[in-house]
Amino acid sequence: MGNIGGRAAEQTCEDPKAGRLTVSGMATVTEVPDTAKVNLAVSVSKPTAAEAREEAATTAESVLKAVGAVQGINGGSDITTSDISLQPNYVWVQETGTNRITGYIFTQNILVKISNLTSDTLGSVVDTAVKAGGNNLQVSSIQIDLSPRLRRKAMDQARKLAVRDAAATADTLAEAAKVALGPIKSISDANYAPPTPLFMGADMAVAGAAAKETPTPVQIGTSEVTATVNVEYAILNS
Repeated sequence: MGNIGGRAAEQTCEDPKAGRLTVSGMATVTEVPDTAKVNLAVSVSKPTAAEAREEAATTAESVLKAVGAVQGINGGSDITTSDISLQPNYVWVQETGTNRITGYIFTQNILVKISNLTSDTLGSVVDTAVKAGGNNLQVSSIQIDLSPRLRRKAMDQARKLAVRDAAATADTLAEAAKVALGPIKSISDANYAPPTPLFMGADMAVAGAAAKETPTPVQIGTSEVTATVNVEYAILNS
């Protein structure tokens, strides 16, 4: 890395009036995501609220039981009821100029967390849920991401590589300017962006007929973690 750390040992002093060389370094580390969140929705429309709630409850119970039995899923901690809603279903009546209630829609949203993500587990969760929920089930979205532990590991590695990238840039600029680099005066971490999960799909309605014997193909893909640092060097005079 050129003259990093004692890079100008033959230079004996740092001129307080000398300038500074500030550079940025960037590096990207690629990891395979290890977590996922599958958002399911059981939605039933019936003439009465009681009928809608009853059928939705029966369907949701079947989905919860089936998905909880999938290998790699802990039904007690990995499955959460995230929301329940009951809404009237309206139709506009032109003759009266008013809305008329034609029935009620009962919806229960279910969040399934996959901690040790594999393509087989993710595909199995989707297929099992669809089979258990039938036409009352909707796969709202699938969010694939790095766990906090893996993201931290990847970010730390990217930071180290970003510092090396900054040092290489500093060496190149110093050589071109015919100056000698002194010690590092400051390093700042410019990584403030929140993690960006990968959404595989949203508002994807899935009918029970989709849950045939052919498993749903799932590709996990990769996720990139990028780090940026700013490094300031002193410039030494002979």
